[in-house]
Amino acid sequence: MENPVTEYAEGIEKIFSPHKDKEQGQKMADYMKNNFPFIGIPAVPRRNLQKPWIDSLNKNLDPGLRWELIHLLWLNEEREYHQATIDWMMSWKKDTYKAGD
Repeated sequence: MENPVTEYAEGIEKIFSPHKDKEQGQKMADYMKNNFPFIGIPAVPRRNLQKPWIDSLNKNLDPGLRWELIHLLWLNEEREYHQATIDWMMSWKKDTYKAGD
């Protein structure tokens, strides 16, 4: 069986990749002074696409594996993966993490 962390990382890549828009991605990168490459998915559609993925993570992923997934997702160059990771972290209930997390 594949590592669940790898499965979830590949899952968001599969969700985002059909929506890749090079032209929009370049506009987004230009707006951010070319500090980051982008897939080209604006915020509202990205949030709609990632919602089932986040819900599944919160329901099924062992909390002990969260930081492993965060590090793996942050290895992606495109900013949308970082934004999805931040949105997921913001969805955590306060009683599910400690001050040291």
